[in-house]
Amino acid sequence: MKGRALWTNLGAALWLALIYLYVLGPAVVVIIGSFNTATSFPSDFEGFTLGWYAQLAEHGEFLDALFVSIQIGFIAAFIGSIVGIPVALALARYEFRLKGAITAFIMAPLILPQIVLGMAMLQLLTAVQLPATFAGLALIHAVFVMPYVVRAMLSCLAGLNPSVSEAAASLGANAWQRFLLITLPITRAGIMAGFIFAFIMSFINLPLSLFLTTPTSTTLPIRMFAYMESRIDPFIAAVGSLTVIAVIAGSFFIEKVLKVRLLA
Repeated sequence: MKGRALWTNLGAALWLALIYLYVLGPAVVVIIGSFNTATSFPSDFEGFTLGWYAQLAEHGEFLDALFVSIQIGFIAAFIGSIVGIPVALALARYEFRLKGAITAFIMAPLILPQIVLGMAMLQLLTAVQLPATFAGLALIHAVFVMPYVVRAMLSCLAGLNPSVSEAAASLGANAWQRFLLITLPITRAGIMAGFIFAFIMSFINLPLSLFLTTPTSTTLPIRMFAYMESRIDPFIAAVGSLTVIAVIAGSFFIEKVLKVRLLA
């Protein structure tokens, strides 16, 4: 029995390693290619260099796009958190008619094709006279990332004992006091995780940004896409590597430091 269990565990570990290799393999190839002295990407590894990273200082448009992406990401994550946290609290605490339908509607941006969502949002923003603006782009991203905030909060609220809040209410605490003194400290990790994950998803988003990007509000993914239309070299691999490393670091922070599993 022990031998069979050992082989079962080894098989499971090997299968998990293959899955990780399949998922992370392309990112590893990009990172390795960013240190290649070759002038095209992908290509055989000819030598080690940091020159492609040094060229970042010469491409001010990428730094400007990075700043725009950071701004859009923070605004979208903030709006998504302001809207998503109360929504998650309502879904976790109360039972009401059409709760399942409302939950599915809120989570719809996660399953709808982003091209379709972007076209619909463009038509909506055109109707309210906000197309091709920084504000319109931020609002579209906020709609897209809000379900991630709700998902993170629901994961955190699943372990919240409602009797604690009820005990505070019996002692005279109003709803606002219960939220500040009980719910907020307990769900702080979920709030931070939702905000960080929403920022990451906004930062790396390409399809939605395609519809409302302007010369003054070009995000980093759009700038990279435009660069690759004319040429592909290890410089773009260097930019992509920095993005991949930033996303991995953010995900590691959520999973290991905040200890919130968004997909659990």
